[in-house]
Amino acid sequence: MIKIIASDMDGTLLNNKMQVSDANAAAIRAAQENGIEFMVATGRGLTEAKPLLQEQKLRTAYITLNGAQVFDEDGRLVVSVPLDDDMTALSMKTLDDRNLYYELVTDHGIFSNSRVRRIQNVADLLVNLNPDTDYKMAVPWPQPAWKL
Repeated sequence: MIKIIASDMDGTLLNNKMQVSDANAAAIRAAQENGIEFMVATGRGLTEAKPLLQEQKLRTAYITLNGAQVFDEDGRLVVSVPLDDDMTALSMKTLDDRNLYYELVTDHGIFSNSRVRRIQNVADLLVNLNPDTDYKMAVPWPQPAWKL
């Protein structure tokens, strides 16, 4: 018997408009009505993921930040396994020393070492998820929170 379903968001749970479709919402509700727990598993933070399910009035648990945090259906943090400050600093220094672009996804937003590359990445994602959106339209699209 199935006890839990965990689903990624991008390219899985979300459609090409970055929304949970009515069909997916109905399937989640059906699973929950049959006693199957549904969880979202994503690299996004809770503040980025939760509103997308709330649009469909879905109440789920979340595995966020690529497994670093887990929230129950009430939005209570039940697991938190962040990188410690020394490991974060070492990772950033190593990437900087190699002149590599990076994004750090945290519970305080996305931190990037290049505003231009961050905007390009978001625009690329929008174009890939929405083939009818050309790159020139995606670049000025409202950008997620980022910091240098």
